[in-house]
Amino acid sequence: MALVSLDRRRAECVTGTDIGRILGLCPASWGGPDQVLAEKIGLRHQLDEEPGELGVGSAAEEWIAARWSLETGHTIRPAGFELHPSVAHVGGTPDFRVVSGPLLVRGAVVEVKTNLRGVRVLPPDGTIATSESLPGRRHNLAQVLWYAGMDEDLVNAEPRYCGALVVASYPAAIAKWWPSMDAREREVVARLVGRLSVLRWYPVPHDPGAIAWLYARGLEWWARYIDGAAAATSDQACDTSPHVARTTTVR
Repeated sequence: MALVSLDRRRAECVTGTDIGRILGLCPASWGGPDQVLAEKIGLRHQLDEEPGELGVGSAAEEWIAARWSLETGHTIRPAGFELHPSVAHVGGTPDFRVVSGPLLVRGAVVEVKTNLRGVRVLPPDGTIATSESLPGRRHNLAQVLWYAGMDEDLVNAEPRYCGALVVASYPAAIAKWWPSMDAREREVVARLVGRLSVLRWYPVPHDPGAIAWLYARGLEWWARYIDGAAAATSDQACDTSPHVARTTTVR
């Protein structure tokens, strides 16, 4: 029931995961704008936990975040589903928000991700996260900015950084064998990934212009494919309904 409810709420907005797929920034396996549209109108389930890397990442997320929190001195909390307080159809579920810390201010977004290609493909720990420094994670940067903009207190504070990407690198074999593991094995592996993976994290600069641009693109997509489709369906129903009275004026 909780998943159905969450799917229903996600269907009423563009999320931080959606915007990356709408803009074509996500891995091909995540799907693109067509996948997002199918989810919004109920033809497919929302992108959620899947076998392999996404499954490991979801299960280990809490352990990875707890370790990062301890190592960096940031206090964080799970965010849960949120809607923008003043912009319609902007929402989603950030991984965590900062309560307090030495670098990130209250409300900053912390997104936990995984990496299977080896730590050598990642820039050094503490590198400022931009599309140039993390070209393969532009969808993750968009996600952080999308969720950061939803906290108006954070935006009004004009922080230097609005969030962070925390990336855990672990052997690809774990993701390969994940689908065949039972629940107990997965719990053990998730803890090991959280404790033993190589962690690197990257602060994301606050960029109001980029946030506004992302919102504009997301809302343009919504207006065209969700509101526009609903209007077209309504018009078609009126045109074909046998209950619609039609009159002809003869002059």
